[in-house]
Amino acid sequence: MNLAELYEIQRGLDDHIEQEHPRQEGEDRLADKILALQTELGECANEWRGFKFWRKDREPRINHTEIYFVNGENEHGPRQKLTNPLLEEYADCLHFGLSIGNEMDTDIEKNFPIRTERDIREQFKMLYHFISELTFIAEDCSFYEKLMSWLLGLGGMFGFTWDQVEEAYMQKNKLNHQRQESGY
Repeated sequence: MNLAELYEIQRGLDDHIEQEHPRQEGEDRLADKILALQTELGECANEWRGFKFWRKDREPRINHTEIYFVNGENEHGPRQKLTNPLLEEYADCLHFGLSIGNEMDTDIEKNFPIRTERDIREQFKMLYHFISELTFIAEDCSFYEKLMSWLLGLGGMFGFTWDQVEEAYMQKNKLNHQRQESGY
């Protein structure tokens, strides 16, 4: 996975969003992006499901059959599409992680070491820790670099290959551009 390239692709989406939704005076987009990452990370944890001690089915949501209709109609019966909700949520996290880096507009090293904890629960805790630190000390790029190191490590802990992550990122990026074009 070429992170420098993904930062540039993300910058294109960030610029597109800026055109469609210009900043308002006094708006703190960095704070909004940090909150968005926290939210997406929660959605990712929800699809991982490993913390749900109250459930018998705690397996990650990696294969989900989605039923949809062509053009909103049932012309030839419903179609099915296999999705990977966990990978999709992880790609959303990556989008906001990259966007935060672009927002900080620093000379951040784009080749982060991969950091992992002993288990996924601890990995999530570390991510939330560094997101929280970044919230209060946004000018300190070391927290951002650590955040990205742990975020990249999470994908590996889920068992995703870099090719899978990059493909999911590109698909979601394309969808996000389409959403901007359609007045999302």
